[in-house]
Amino acid sequence: MPHQLGDRIRQARKRYGMSQVELAKRAHISRQQLYMLETNQTPDPGVLKVLAIARVLGVSVDTLLAGTEVPPPPPKRPRPRPPAPVG
Repeated sequence: MPHQLGDRIRQARKRYGMSQVELAKRAHISRQQLYMLETNQTPDPGVLKVLAIARVLGVSVDTLLAGTEVPPPPPKRPRPRPPAPVG
């Protein structure tokens, strides 16, 4: 997995088959901002931009920021119901 945020965004965008223009439009950021992010020229992109990009690409923020997917918590087991009283 790429080492920097911009590399991970670019990789996810290409895997999704989306152009920079389309991703920028759907994430409500300018194409220039996306270009700066993908080329790692933005030191602090802001959490809202990263969140918007992650949502559009269908990946978690953890995937973009850390390069790893955090596994979902295990499903909760249902509690057994006490037997209904008869009578």
